[in-house]
Formats: sequence, C-alpha cells, structure tokens
Amino acid sequence: MIEIVRRLNGQRATSESGSAQDLLERLVVETVAANYRHFSHELLVRARELERDNADPRDARYWCDPPLFHRERQLSALVGHAFSTICPVSDVEYGVARTHGGASYKGRVDYFGLFMHRATALELKMTTVAINAKSELRKVKGRWKEVDEQAKNALAYMKDPKHQKLTYPDPMSVALLVVRLHRGKWSGRRLSKKDSEMLGGDERQEQLRSARQKFTNSAEEDVRNAANLLRKACKARFVATYVPPLEMREYAGQDDEDDLFRIVSGVVFLASPRVNVSSRE
Repeated sequence: MIEIVRRLNGQRATSESGSAQDLLERLVVETVAANYRHFSHELLVRARELERDNADPRDARYWCDPPLFHRERQLSALVGHAFSTICPVSDVEYGVARTHGGASYKGRVDYFGLFMHRATALELKMTTVAINAKSELRKVKGRWKEVDEQAKNALAYMKDPKHQKLTYPDPMSVALLVVRLHRGKWSGRRLSKKDSEMLGGDERQEQLRSARQKFTNSAEEDVRNAANLLRKACKARFVATYVPPLEMREYAGQDDEDDLFRIVSGVVFLASPRVNVSSRE
C-alpha cells in the first residue's frame, strides 16, 4: 500500500507549468507498479524452475528479487522506466556542468525530461536501514545531503543565463532518496549450510510463518513511524511510504548469504523539488 505522509505546499507545488506534487505522486505509483510487474514475471519463472526440481512452486516468491528491494543500480533502472512513463521526452545520464568549492567540472544528471511544460532533472540515491535503528540516521542524512546537493547543482545549470529559455523551460530539479526498511534475518540467526540442508520444508515454512506473523500486523505503523523520523532528520518536503504485499516481504536472497531469509518491512520515498518560478506563476 502507498501512503503520502507529507505533501508539498504552496504555489510551486501546483504550478500549471508542471506540478511537482503530481510528478512525485505519479513517479512513486509507476515505480511501485513496475516493481510488482517485475516480481510477477519472475514469480512465474521461479515456479517453473521449482517444478522441474520437484520442489514446491509456492516457494517461488522467496527467491524473487524485486529491484525496489535490491541495490541502487537495480533501482535506477526501475525509476528510469517510471520516469520515462510520465515524461515521454526523457533521457538518462544527462550531461551538465557542476560546481563544487568554486570549481566547475562535467557531470551527469541521473534523469532529465520534460514534465508538462517543465524541464525536469531528477537525482536518485538509495540506502538500506533497519526499521528500528535510530543509530543509522547519520547514514541516511549523509545520502540525503549528497542527492540534495546534486539536485541543487542541476537546477543551477539549467538556470544559467547562457542557455536559451526554450532549452530549459521553467526548470525544476528533484532530489529523491529511496530508503529500504528491513527486519534483518528471518530466524534471528545465521544458519550453517549443514543446518540449512537439514531444515525440512515444513519446519522452514513454520518458522517463516512465525516471523511473518510477528511483524506483519505492525508493518504499516512501523514504516509510518520510520518515515516521520526520516522526514525530520532530512527535512524532506515530500514523503511517501510503500508497504509491499505479504508475498513480497520475505526474501531468501541470491548472493553469498543465500541461506538467509530477510523480511522487508517497506520503503520510504524522501524528496524535495527545487523550482524556478517564472513570471507566469
């Protein structure tokens, strides 16, 4: 389920040139929808693989790897698809000039497009934290500072007087930080390969059900509380949360720790647009 925890306020958020609020809401919806579509396709493939191995195809969901719950590189492809959906004229890794400490250098904006009548630059970062770990706020604030500074530079570039007005009409830049909230290991301990092999399907399912039941009832409230904490820490102007359906919350992993099960509680989208208000607004 998607929930908007904090909306944008003021004239800039509802401009006829291109509403930043509409852009962010649509971006979140398209990102979540594309993620579920990816999950659904992978679910069918994994189920067929398990059937060929004479295993229970209902376990397929534990081996799916939705990009929204993965690393930033996988997420960037997902967000890029969502951005191109709402901005039919769009590009990735768009070249700009950046400044830092008084020095100029060549850089790239993650995504650039035309949203209605606005030239829009979107900068993306991702991080992962435990849902109840306040000690990790410093890491989140650090990532937020990075993406917000990049968005600031992108807007400064588009507003440079050397550009013709039609090149970047009513420019807007957006800093977007996606925070994945997790519950850690499903069993509370690392299973050795021997234990993993000895653990039967029924016992594994029972332990998964126990972990799921423990965290499911409070997932939405836990994610909402985490979102408010992150909003205050980062001073983001737009905050949205996403609590995935139950079948997407339990993940077995496909890396070096493939004997671990993890529980994903949800995702928080933190964003702040920077807008150049024209005389028409």
